[in-house]
Amino acid sequence: MWTIWALLAICWFAELATTGFAAGDSAGPAIRVTDWLRNSALLWGGWEALRHHALLRRRRAYGLADPEATRRVLYWGLAPGGAGLSSTVDATAKLIVEKAWEFPALTLLNAVVGTLSAIFLFLAFGRAVGATAAAQPFGNSTR
Repeated sequence: MWTIWALLAICWFAELATTGFAAGDSAGPAIRVTDWLRNSALLWGGWEALRHHALLRRRRAYGLADPEATRRVLYWGLAPGGAGLSSTVDATAKLIVEKAWEFPALTLLNAVVGTLSAIFLFLAFGRAVGATAAAQPFGNSTR
């Protein structure tokens, strides 16, 4: 984890020194490297959660895992995995085509996957947060 942060810091300083964080076409290669570092972190997080979901499914067969928790781990794996996949497609398109943001299909793909990732995050955590807030409103603390 610290390696990724160190590489990100090096890339940010390199980008600052070369282009001053210029936007659009004048972004330097260090920004492209940070794109890939960010994508690898998202994909890795999604992979780990999906791997853990597979372990929980096996445990659930023996009655050792909660079905709701197993579903939530699946949703948690799909959210960063989808975001990482979308970002990887976007970063690859930027390498291949000069102005990738001008392609409506790429924009639509990113919008759909981003929306699905947000829905998966809500399914993983939103209902639990809402249930906790409803069970213990402000002012009714049991401390």
